Amino acid sequence: MCRTAEFRTDMSLTDGGAVVCVVGEIDLDTSPVLHLTLLKALASNPRHLEVDFTHVTFCDCSGLSTLLLAQAAAQTANSSFTLAHADAPKVIRLFDLTGTGSLFGLAAAQEPAQRR
Repeated sequence: MCRTAEFRTDMSLTDGGAVVCVVGEIDLDTSPVLHLTLLKALASNPRHLEVDFTHVTFCDCSGLSTLLLAQAAAQTANSSFTLAHADAPKVIRLFDLTGTGSLFGLAAAQEPAQRR
């Protein structure tokens, strides 16, 4: 797994929104950092919270739990929540195996023909 030093989150506030960019692998060691960043973003009372996964190469169940908690907190705060660019193969696999991709507006990946 990734060491915490290789993982980072960056938050920026936009006009009425917040964007959290995540870099690295999200696992049991790094998901608390993501959780704190998402809480900080939500504390700014954004109308919209976007979590950018462009540079995320791996996400485990602890990361998924963090995202689900943040999505619920955003809903409670009347903020919309978007998970963007979650297209790394290991990230897609997590969402497919857990059936949670649709909760984030992600389409299920097509199964390879040989597995049908």
